Amino acid sequence: KNYRVIIHCSSLLNRIEKKIENYGCKLIHSIYSINCICAVLNDISISRLIEFPEVNYITLDIKADLCGKNVYSSNRISFSYNSKITGKNICIGLIDSGTYPHTDLISEKNRIAKFLDLINEYDYPYDDNGHGTFMSGIICGNGKLSKGMYSGIAKDSSIYSIKAFNSVGYGYVSDILYAIQLLIDDSEKMNLKIICLPFELNIIDAFILSLFQKLFNMAVKNNICIVIASGNADNTE
Repeated sequence: KNYRVIIHCSSLLNRIEKKIENYGCKLIHSIYSINCICAVLNDISISRLIEFPEVNYITLDIKADLCGKNVYSSNRISFSYNSKITGKNICIGLIDSGTYPHTDLISEKNRIAKFLDLINEYDYPYDDNGHGTFMSGIICGNGKLSKGMYSGIAKDSSIYSIKAFNSVGYGYVSDILYAIQLLIDDSEKMNLKIICLPFELNIIDAFILSLFQKLFNMAVKNNICIVIASGNADNTE
């Protein structure tokens, strides 16, 4: 039986990567900033790897859920004031189900500054779920099709959209962690100031949460604000 896992190492990630390949297993991601490797391993390879002194911990790569999968309940929400926020020249990172090049996102100018697909590895922007496009519209849609009635919060901003969730709204933690690292790495070049994470974990795992915390701390040091969801899956912690 094969397991998709996250391996945390104290050092020598390159050595463990080579061992994984030598065992005939699949290496998915390496996130060097938090000393983690994501791979698909079998029982024998797990037993072998855990014996190496540089391997601290091996855990299952759990899934996260997108929040608010039914967007119809959010329709017709309005604000009683006109915000002066425009987001001009600011890029916002979004880790979601992708972004479809909707008219409100590409008219006048293309606000999809960059798109990366970690699920199917397509090289063009798309969204086979809808949640990511919904979120993109909230962030920077210009309201073209509604003549400005339904425009985003910062319609002069742009988005760096990373697809880490599949068509039914599930995504692996390792893909999300890897995506956060990519956004941090490109933040200076893209003038990225915000990372939006509209999902929740189904399991409270101290180790997994510690990995997110390390990346969040890195983001803050790079003057990036992290926006997360809370309470959508009836979580109380």
